[in-house]
Parts: sequence; C-alpha cells; structure tokens
Amino acid sequence: SQNATIALAAANTYTGTTYVNGVNLTLNSGAGPAIPGNLIASGNTSNGTDSQNPGNQTITFSQSNQIASTANVTLNGGVVLNLNNQSNTLNNVILAADGGSFGNQGPVISTGTGTLTLTGGVTGTNLQQATTIPLIQGNLALPAGTHTFNIGTFAGAPGQVGLALNSTLSDAGGIDKTGNGILGIGGNSP
Repeated sequence: SQNATIALAAANTYTGTTYVNGVNLTLNSGAGPAIPGNLIASGNTSNGTDSQNPGNQTITFSQSNQIASTANVTLNGGVVLNLNNQSNTLNNVILAADGGSFGNQGPVISTGTGTLTLTGGVTGTNLQQATTIPLIQGNLALPAGTHTFNIGTFAGAPGQVGLALNSTLSDAGGIDKTGNGILGIGGNSP
C-alpha cells in the first residue's frame, strides 16, 4: 500500500535480511535492534526500484541503534533513511540511484544531530538518472582504518557527482575513493 506505515517497537531475533518496499517504517525498539540483520529498502514496484513519492518510503528512527551494527544496508531509488537525531553504527551502505525517482530524489541518509558510524564503506551504484544523486547528510563517523567509497558514474552525464557526502566527518578513519564516479564532499570536518 502506498501510504502504509509499519512500526517495529521490539527487538527481533531473526537474523535474515529485512526487505522494506514502498512503506514508511518507524523503528522504536528499546531492547535491542528492531532490524538485527541486513536491510534492503526499495520504492514499491514489482522489480524493487523506485517510483513512489519519497515521503512514502522513509525509514525513521525513534531511538538509537535500531539496525544491527554488523548490517549492510541497501537503499534503492528515493528511499530515505532518517536517523531523526539518533545514532547508529552500520557495516556497509549501498546507495543505488536506479532511476525513475518521483521528484528526482536519489537515496538519502540523513542523521540530523545524530551520528552514523560506518565500520565498512559506501557504494554508490546503478546510477541511471543524473538528477537522482545519492546523498549522505548530517554527521558521519569513520573509525580508525581505511573506508572504501566506491562511486559509479552516470552513463548519460559522466561529469555528474555519483555520491554527495554533505556531512560533518569525525573519528580517525580515512576515505579510499575507488570507482570512476565523482565523490562530492561538502559539510565540515574537524
């Protein structure tokens, strides 16, 4: 359903991948992660790509640490992962701007005043539409070590940014940019 909202308010014990397709999801578990495994979120089409209003495909935190810290998170199309001023650690993030976005919005991670900590890296992939640039905004912590940011290109717009990193960067880690795409960096870093 295109305007459905699902709330996960308790810790889950399964370890499989969670699939979210075209709904608003609220995560509010106080007893452990609401999503204990990997997460793949898409925009309500039969092939898992985006065609729906991004306001109807948002994952919103109500508390910190709602997704397992070992999880790999994939956001397709115009899906928004809104930490809503909360914090979470994740392993890897894949942002797939697979085209067809309603309102020309690519996948977005927004932290507000919270912090996303990445122990792995970021992949900007499947870049089909140059107006749907994947975006990470807010506060991003990269612990000590090298974090690979593998950025693809838009075939029809080879000079377009493949990932916009508009974040305040913190911690002791470094970025190893790979791939032929452009990593756009904004925000602040201490």
